[in-house]
This record gives sequence, structure tokens and C-alpha cells, in this order.
Amino acid sequence: HGGLRTSQAKALYSVGRDKEAVVDPLNLLGDSSPDGGVQCCRGSIRRYAEDLDTTWL
Repeated sequence: HGGLRTSQAKALYSVGRDKEAVVDPLNLLGDSSPDGGVQCCRGSIRRYAEDLDTTWL
């Protein structure tokens, strides 16, 4: 459920687990957004979520 996952992300961020807090919402966005702009970038969003420290240029 998206609402629960969002609450979990906020909780992780609140306790200093920033990277973990960002990964799940990014994957949720890539997996569930009906937006065509997001759908065409789904693979890129997933790769970014897997390695947040890499600079993607």
C-alpha cells in the first residue's frame, strides 16, 4: 500500500536513514505511476534507486 510505504519512508528519514527512506518511494513511483514521462524513465528510476551515490550524467 502506497500510504504505508510513504509513512515508512518518513519514519526512516526521521531516524537518519536517508538513503533507505528514498529508495522505496522511488521504486513505488516507477512501478505505479501512470504518467507517461515516468513510465519511459522507469528503468532509470530503478537504477538510481539501486545506487543513490552514483552521479548520473
